[in-house]
Amino acid sequence: MHATFIRDDIRTVHFHEKFNLILNVFTSFGYFENDEENFSLFSNVESHLADDGIFVFDFFNAEDVKQNLTPYSKTEIGNIVVEQKRKIEGNSVIKEIALHQKGSLKNFRESVRLYSKEELITALNKSNLAIEMIFGSYTGESFDEKSSSRLILLCKKKK
Repeated sequence: MHATFIRDDIRTVHFHEKFNLILNVFTSFGYFENDEENFSLFSNVESHLADDGIFVFDFFNAEDVKQNLTPYSKTEIGNIVVEQKRKIEGNSVIKEIALHQKGSLKNFRESVRLYSKEELITALNKSNLAIEMIFGSYTGESFDEKSSSRLILLCKKKK
C-alpha cells in the first residue's frame, strides 16, 4: 500500500492524477472569509476524484454546536495552560485561544462558519457530488440534527 500526504491550499491544490478516496475530516472546512472560498473545496475534490472514488466529508453538526457550545474551557497539558473562549457571532463560531507557558502568553483567534446539513448538501450537489450515505458519529450512527455531534457525508461523483 502507498500513501502520499500533501500539505497545500484546498482551494487551489492541483494533481494530474485522480484519487479513489479523498478525506476532509475533523472540521477542516469553513475557515475562509466567504462561502465561495469554502465551497471551492468541493469543485476541487470533484476534479480530483476518480469516477468510482469516494469523498468523505466530516463536519460538526451546526445545530448541535448552537445548542451545546461550551463557552469556556481551561486545560493543562504538561506545563502549558490552554484557555478557550467560544461564542457564536452571526453564522460563525468564534474561538479565542490563549496559551500560557512559563510567563509567556500566545493568543489565537479561530472562526468557523456554521453550515447546515442542507447548505452543505446543496453545495456538494452544485459541485457534481452526490450524497451516498450520511452518519452522525464516527461509530456510524444515523444522523440526527438534534442530537448528533458530527455530520459525516460519503459522496461520489454524479454519473
